[in-house]
Amino acid sequence: MNRTKTDNSYVLNYELNDNYPLIPNQNTYFKQDKIICINSQDRNIIKYPKSNSFEILLPTDIVNVSSIQLKNWMFPINTNTFSYSRNNLQLEFTLRPLIKSPKRLDPLGGTGNNISENYIEIVESVLSISNTFIATINEGMYTSETLSYEIQNQMNAVVDKAIIEYIIENNLEAEYTPYIFFNIILSKPDSKFWFVNTLNPFEFTDSKLYKTNTLIGEVFNPCSNDKMFTSYSYYGLPAYLGFQELPAISNVCNDKYELTVMSNLYSFPASPYSLINGIIPNSYISLPLLSFQQNMVNGEYINVNFIKPLNSYTLVLYTHIYLEIEALNCGDETKPFTNNEFTRATNQGNGSVNSFLGKIPLFSTSNTEYATSNGGSEKQPISYFNPPLERLRKLKINLRYHDGTNVDFGLNSWDFALNVNSYLPTQNKKITKTPF
Repeated sequence: MNRTKTDNSYVLNYELNDNYPLIPNQNTYFKQDKIICINSQDRNIIKYPKSNSFEILLPTDIVNVSSIQLKNWMFPINTNTFSYSRNNLQLEFTLRPLIKSPKRLDPLGGTGNNISENYIEIVESVLSISNTFIATINEGMYTSETLSYEIQNQMNAVVDKAIIEYIIENNLEAEYTPYIFFNIILSKPDSKFWFVNTLNPFEFTDSKLYKTNTLIGEVFNPCSNDKMFTSYSYYGLPAYLGFQELPAISNVCNDKYELTVMSNLYSFPASPYSLINGIIPNSYISLPLLSFQQNMVNGEYINVNFIKPLNSYTLVLYTHIYLEIEALNCGDETKPFTNNEFTRATNQGNGSVNSFLGKIPLFSTSNTEYATSNGGSEKQPISYFNPPLERLRKLKINLRYHDGTNVDFGLNSWDFALNVNSYLPTQNKKITKTPF
């Protein structure tokens, strides 16, 4: 390198020779597969107390990222279907005074339960003050049997509590009888809960507590604040129990077979045959049994009232979890219907482009409480980048359901792995093998 004086400055003259040639860029790259493992316990728990949405930094930069895909996962499946956040724990109903029945439902059955007139007067006095009750079930994930027991117990308990408070407040010396007249029959053939009350007519009301003030999912028209139309969404506990619309008023049971799940059990004929009005009964198919006893007051039978929902119950509302990672999503998704001015005036659909990176099914492939990938990662979408991403260091993760509500994992941990493809610059080298 020489310096040449020209006026008030120096000019640098570089001398290039063939002894030190510049290495040309041959545009050759090495394709690298890197696995990134993310665990919910690795987040900043102080900044992100909930594990459904957080940011995390990778140990090192990954440059020239060409594609990324969800590789495997391990997520808890025992998330609460019924919770305060979903507004599906409460059931409002009203009771009306009992009506005596001229008919005995089961002429071949037992004598039934005899209810005292004093207790009937107390119940009707309670209903004259307030006949509206709200039963609240506990948060959790239920089977059909446990949910039927929970609702039945809570409905009886809230009425029984009002009766006890009335007796104490009025200093009544009455013989206490627990209110256990709500019965729920689980009909597994049609997956329905049949609600029965052997003392009072009842009604499920169209209460404001079932309505939600939050938007479900994304509204297609960003200028509209219309809520999702309630007929197309699960709102409150009644929707999970199979009620499409409310109110639902109880009917009087006129035949015990209306409230009996037919049995497929078989029995051998008895000897000798017992005659009923000169008729030999069917001795091979066992007759169905009434799931409860009809009540009486002073020898008079009381009407049995029941409500059968139109639809079957729903114990698991969501079947998949959607994994979102900001700037890496590639899957398109339709969105729940929203009843607003735009949708009433057009036939266009609604949805989101590049809405998610992974769609994770909520089922277990083994006898565990976690949903695992079990080799299903090849079905996950692949997010490609052309040109490649310059670098990848921070991941902004969000886990939600299809309607946009976030997943509530509680204190359960989860993890997943991403398969990241990147290109690393390299030089073609001639490898010479020297024989030994």
